[in-house]
Amino acid sequence: MTTRHSTWLLTLAVSGLLAGCAQTGTAPASPAPGAQPPGVTQPPAATPLSFQPVAAEVTPTPAPTVTPSAAPEHSPSPEPTAERVPVIEYHYSTYTMGELTTMRTDWFLEQLDWLEANGYRTLTGDAFTAYLRGEAPVPARSVVLRFDVAQSHFEDYTDVIVPALRARGQHGLFFILASRTSDDCDGHNACWPTLKAWADEGVISPESHSLWHLDYATLPPEQIVLDAQRSRAIIEAKTGHTVHGLCYPFDSVAPAALDILRDLGYDFAVAGYTRQERGVLARDPDPYALPSIYPYSSDAAYPQLTSHPGETFATLLESFR
Repeated sequence: MTTRHSTWLLTLAVSGLLAGCAQTGTAPASPAPGAQPPGVTQPPAATPLSFQPVAAEVTPTPAPTVTPSAAPEHSPSPEPTAERVPVIEYHYSTYTMGELTTMRTDWFLEQLDWLEANGYRTLTGDAFTAYLRGEAPVPARSVVLRFDVAQSHFEDYTDVIVPALRARGQHGLFFILASRTSDDCDGHNACWPTLKAWADEGVISPESHSLWHLDYATLPPEQIVLDAQRSRAIIEAKTGHTVHGLCYPFDSVAPAALDILRDLGYDFAVAGYTRQERGVLARDPDPYALPSIYPYSSDAAYPQLTSHPGETFATLLESFR
C-alpha cells in the first residue's frame, strides 16, 4: 500500500468515526465489505491494518500533602493576684514587751518556714509601693515582713534574721531609726555600712522609722515635718536606696501626719491596729495608716498568738491566701 492510500484510509476512518459520534453519540457501523468511495480506483490488496492500543505513559498526580492542624496553643492561666496583703511586724528574734508580747528565735524561724512551705512571697519596698499605687498587682499569698530596727540587738539581725531571710530567698522591709544608726560597726549597734550591704544584696529594703522615735501623735505638725523629712534624707544618703515608707514610732498615728507624709513624698506609712480590716488593699484608701499584724505570744500560749486570741500564725495567715 502506498503512503498516500494509507493516509487516505486512516483519514476516512477517523472522519467517519467523528461524524458518527457527532450525529448519534454512538460509534458508526463498519462499512460493508468491498465498498469503496465513488471515483476511487480499487487499490491493490493489502494487509489489513491492525490498530493496537498504545500504552499511554501516565504520570500519577501526587496526593496533596495534608498538614495536620496544630493543636491550639493554650496560654497558661494567669497567676492569681492578691486582693489583700498582710504586713507582719517584727523587731529582733528575741523581742519581748511583757509576758504576753514575746518572740523567740525558734518561733520566728518556724514562722518563716511556714511561709516558705505554704507558697507565700515576701515583697520588696518597690513591689509593695507599686501594689499600693495600683500600678502592678502582686501574686496571691504575698506578705510584707516589717522589721523595726532600733539601735541595739543588731547582732540578732546579723546572726539570725538576715541569714534566715537569705537562706529562704525572703525579703524584709527594715524601718531604720536614723538618729541611732552609726557609721561604725561594733557588732552590737545598728550601722550604715552593714545596712547598705544588705540593701545592695537585695535582701532588705531600707525604710524610715523616723529620726528620733518620738510619738507623732504628740508632736506639732512642723516637728513631724522636720523629723520625717530628715530621716528619709539621711537613710537615702547613707544607703543609696529610695525610701518609700515610714512606720510610726509606737505605731501611733497622728492625723496631721497623713497629709504631711504624702507631701514629703512618702508612699505609705504603717502602724498597728488601725482598722478592722487587717490586710492592705491595692489602691488602699488609707496608705498613711496601714495596719500590721503581730505574731507574738507567750511561753504558755504558743503556738496560739496572744496578740490575736484564738489564732495561730498559720490560721491567721491562711485568710490571706
